[in-house]
Amino acid sequence: MTVSGAHSFFYGSWEILARGDNRFDRVIFEIGFEIIEPVGYDAGPTCPTCPPGQTGAPLMMCSLMLFAVLIKSVDEEQVFSGPQAGEKLTPFIVHGVLGKHADQKIDLTAHADRLPCVIVFVHERTRPAYGLAQTVMKLVADRGPRKVTGGAVFLSEDPTQAATQVARLPKYFPGSVVLGVSPDGKEGPGAYGLNRNVSVTVLVAKKGVVTANFALVQPDIGVDGAKIFKAIGEVLGEEKSPLIADFAPERYRGPAKKKMTRETPARPQDPELRRLLTPMIQKTATDDQVIAAAAKVEAYAAKNRKARTEIGQIAKRIIDGGTLKKYGTAKTQEYLRKWAVEYAAKSPEPSNRGAVKRDAKD
Repeated sequence: MTVSGAHSFFYGSWEILARGDNRFDRVIFEIGFEIIEPVGYDAGPTCPTCPPGQTGAPLMMCSLMLFAVLIKSVDEEQVFSGPQAGEKLTPFIVHGVLGKHADQKIDLTAHADRLPCVIVFVHERTRPAYGLAQTVMKLVADRGPRKVTGGAVFLSEDPTQAATQVARLPKYFPGSVVLGVSPDGKEGPGAYGLNRNVSVTVLVAKKGVVTANFALVQPDIGVDGAKIFKAIGEVLGEEKSPLIADFAPERYRGPAKKKMTRETPARPQDPELRRLLTPMIQKTATDDQVIAAAAKVEAYAAKNRKARTEIGQIAKRIIDGGTLKKYGTAKTQEYLRKWAVEYAAKSPEPSNRGAVKRDAKD
C-alpha cells in the first residue's frame, strides 16, 4: 500500500452496499475512525463465512476499522535515508562539476573530523529540492570553509547527464561550495543507505558524527529549512539560529519582499497550505498522487475559510497570468481550474449557495 493511495481513501467517501441487519450504507473515514449512516437497503443474504444466523455486516465493519488503523499507521510511518544521528560519516567520492572543483574527485567528509559538516543529497530534479539545496549551500558558503565543510551531491541513474545539468546551475549556487555528482548512480554511496524515494537527504555532523538527519519527501524551504538551519547553527555553536529569510530565494521571503507579477503568482502564506499544495505541482506526480493530494487540500479548505479563499485567489492568478501549464500535470491543472471557480473570493454565503443549487435543479 502506498501512502498516496492511503490518503486517497482516507479523505474520501464511497457508497458501499453492506449486507447486515442494520443495513449500513456509507462509511466515511476521518482522522482514523468511521461514521456510519444507516439507510433503507435490504439486508440481503447471510454471509457464508459468518456464524449461523449472523450476516456479514460485523465482518465488513471489522475489516473497515482495521483498514483505517492501517492507513493511520502508514501515514505516520517515519521516512529514513542515510546515516542517523549518532552514526559516523564514512568517506565517499563525488565528481566535482563547477569552478575550481570541476573534474576533481572529492571526498566531502575529508575534514569532517575537525569541522562541522553539512551534506545535501539531491535525489530528484524538482524546484523544491533544488531550492532547499541552494538555500542550505548559501548558508554553508556564508559561514566559510574555516567554520564548516560539506557540499551538495546530485544523484542520478545517468551521472554524465546529471553533471551536464548541474553545470547549468552556477548562477543559483555559491561558487565556493562543492557541487558534485555521485558516480554511484541514483542510490548514492552504498555505505550510506540512502532512500531513493525521498527528494532530499540533508546530513549535519560534528566531529565526524551525524547530529541531525532530514529525509524529505516533499521539501518545504520555510518549514524544513528552518529546522535544518537550527541544526547547523547548533553544530556551529551559534546562540541564535540562522534565518531562512537571509538566504532563501526571493520568492520564499514573504509578501513584503516581492510583489506579484504575471509570471510569479503568490506563494501560499499559510505554511500548512504550502505543504499540502507542494505535491500537487510536481511534474512527475501520477494522477493518483494528485487526486490524493487534492483531497487533502479540499479537506483543509472545508475547515478553514481563509485557506479556501487563498486557494481560490492563487488558482485564479495562475490562470489569469497564462501560466497554468507550468504547474504540475493535466490533472493538477484540472483541479486549479475547479478551485478558481469554487473558491473564488466573492463566493456567495452558504444560504445563497443552497438557493443557487435549488434553482439549478429547477
